[in-house]
Amino acid sequence: MTAIREYNITLARTGGQGSKGDSVTNAAINSEGNLIITVTAANGTTTEIDAGNLESNIQLGDLNDFTIVNAEEGDILQFGTSGTFENHKLTTSTIQDIDNTGKEDGATFVYDATAGKYQATNRIEKSTTQIIGGSF
Repeated sequence: MTAIREYNITLARTGGQGSKGDSVTNAAINSEGNLIITVTAANGTTTEIDAGNLESNIQLGDLNDFTIVNAEEGDILQFGTSGTFENHKLTTSTIQDIDNTGKEDGATFVYDATAGKYQATNRIEKSTTQIIGGSF
């Protein structure tokens, strides 16, 4: 994981109005991706501070609420019990409203309103199911 660099600019002024101290007069990212802060002193002199490179590509794993481990093609992001979003391989056994108990060769999923889930079955016995067309 890439180290996260933190940038802070603090401005403070005491006393009455007017130029009584140093001021940040510009903050820009140059062509190399470095944050350049220009500070102008009360006497008019300027100083440039190079705060370093700002990453142009942020990885999800760099963010505090994401935990990405061994990401693979087809993974999804799911909010996990750890309190972070985690990469996850989506399968029918991990979808909350699918019951894989009867999963076997030739099975299909049929919604059961009483159970509130799609259930794996190789028998379609619901009186509300209609099969229209096709060859059987």
